[in-house]
Amino acid sequence: MASRLLVRCTSLLSRALPQATVAASSWTNPIGATTVSDLQWAPTWTWVPERPLCDGRNVARDGNVPAIPRRTQLDKLVEKATTPEEILRAWKEHRGNGNQAAIAMATLSRLVQKTQGSITTKDADILMDPRLQDIMDTINGQVSSVWNSTLVFVLRSFWVMNLPPSTSVLNSVQIEVLWRVRRLSYRQLALLVDWGSERTGSSEVAIMNAALKQLELRWTEISDARTVSALISKGEHMSSSLMDRLEDKALELAEGFSAQEIRRVCLSMASRGRRCVPLLRALSYHLLQKPSSDLTTPLLLDMAYVYGKLNFNHSQLFQRIAAELLPRVPKLNPIDVTRCAKSLGFLKWLHLPLFEAFADNYTANSQNYVTPQVCNLLMTFARLGFQPSKGEQFYNKVHSALEGSLPSLESFLLVDVLWSLCVLQQVKPHYCQSLARHEHRANLAGNPTHLCSLK
Repeated sequence: MASRLLVRCTSLLSRALPQATVAASSWTNPIGATTVSDLQWAPTWTWVPERPLCDGRNVARDGNVPAIPRRTQLDKLVEKATTPEEILRAWKEHRGNGNQAAIAMATLSRLVQKTQGSITTKDADILMDPRLQDIMDTINGQVSSVWNSTLVFVLRSFWVMNLPPSTSVLNSVQIEVLWRVRRLSYRQLALLVDWGSERTGSSEVAIMNAALKQLELRWTEISDARTVSALISKGEHMSSSLMDRLEDKALELAEGFSAQEIRRVCLSMASRGRRCVPLLRALSYHLLQKPSSDLTTPLLLDMAYVYGKLNFNHSQLFQRIAAELLPRVPKLNPIDVTRCAKSLGFLKWLHLPLFEAFADNYTANSQNYVTPQVCNLLMTFARLGFQPSKGEQFYNKVHSALEGSLPSLESFLLVDVLWSLCVLQQVKPHYCQSLARHEHRANLAGNPTHLCSLK
């Protein structure tokens, strides 16, 4: 890297030497540094290696680095635009080059999404506008001059617009992205994976696979937590080896994760059953350091689900989750109550005040609970051996909910519910009679586990 930098600098100095020599007589060195006359050795370094596929931008064959173009009136108008019409009007008045057309297209797509929610081929007023067609034609004709970052964003714009696969400009941009994929930064590759994960077309899949291949080769370049969390959340599209490396990166960058990024990473790990204990410990530690304002109710419920799914115990974090959830339990809906209780039940972690609050929630809102949710709550209480302090009120509501619904339960669920009622000393004789029905016995005959329970 140092040798490449030295070669590039000396090459630029050698080309600047004729102009610098003319101006040397009028130039005064304020600190007595080496003057142009001392750089006569520079012309001997005339060879510059060409690696256009590895550089992040196009370099001319003579080695000159292109200057950054000046901002035009079109750039300023597009940047300040608040509606799609302002962009189309600015393009008509100040027509630009391919890169400016791509920026205008990406900005227009974002504004339309913001105002209308989505873009479809039914939006004929926009898609058939001759000014928009001119923007697309300009991109199509000058796609090779579009900058890498702009190219990635304009491709997303076309995907959001659901352009037909046969559209010329879409094909041109997709081919150009595939051609440049080795020169894209890891952030741009991550964006392609993120946006392309929901696409099913052959070209989109090819782009995502190419981006994943580059990420697997260049994973050491990743240096920010946001990119790591975004990639891990798309883990269903990645190979096990790439996921292993991303988890190593996540462990390295765990301190920089926000609470929501920790949530995304953990949910992805749970969905794929990846129980990376060092990473879970690190994420748990850093989640404990987050302020209460970052620990939203959905985040707390998701973290309880993750740890239950992966069978990972972390007592300090569970205490924090219980402390944060306890005052919010009265506002939780039945789905959230049973989900959280079930997750903690899998871990066999009992927090008495929290489970008392769950029981009170059911007692106060029993009319909103459906039978499967009541069954899950009973099975969790039985698994933990928990008896509510207001047991009479709680079980009266439970019995009234189960009286007419037990015979209609699926056979295996019925066995589990009856077992739970036995553990909680709340079973009634006529509950067991429903299990003796012929259809239930026939369903259970093929399952040795439940047959053992019957015997």
